[in-house]
Amino acid sequence: MTAQPAPAKRTPLAVQAFWLLVARTVGYALTVVLPLLLVRVFSQREYGIFKQAFVIVGTTYALMSMSMNVSAFYFLPRKQEGRSQIALNILLFNAVMGMVPFLLLARYPQVLARIFGGPELVGYARLLGAVMLFTIFPSFIESIATALQD
Repeated sequence: MTAQPAPAKRTPLAVQAFWLLVARTVGYALTVVLPLLLVRVFSQREYGIFKQAFVIVGTTYALMSMSMNVSAFYFLPRKQEGRSQIALNILLFNAVMGMVPFLLLARYPQVLARIFGGPELVGYARLLGAVMLFTIFPSFIESIATALQD
């Protein structure tokens, strides 16, 4: 008869929720304080370009991710087998959807001039594409940890 390993001790849900609340509160505080600091550091023109850039990133993230990360909350807790396949599917979807704006802005940076009616962001097109890729692609990591209650 072989000895079975002791089940892993799980952190209580209240503790997990507390740390998630702390992280979200810190994130929210930064989203309130950071613009107040940046408006003091940047000129009005630079701050406008900054805001336009992050309007693009935020809108692209919302559109391209299509809330696919939320499907992890439905599928992962229900299926014990095949979890890795579900996670891989969502990760691949995010990778493909992150590559779309990255490749579009790498190939056609002037699309930003058409959208905003000025050439200010064209020089930042490749960097914005990279930010979009690295925002959309790994966004699933937070969702999978929460869905698995880790």
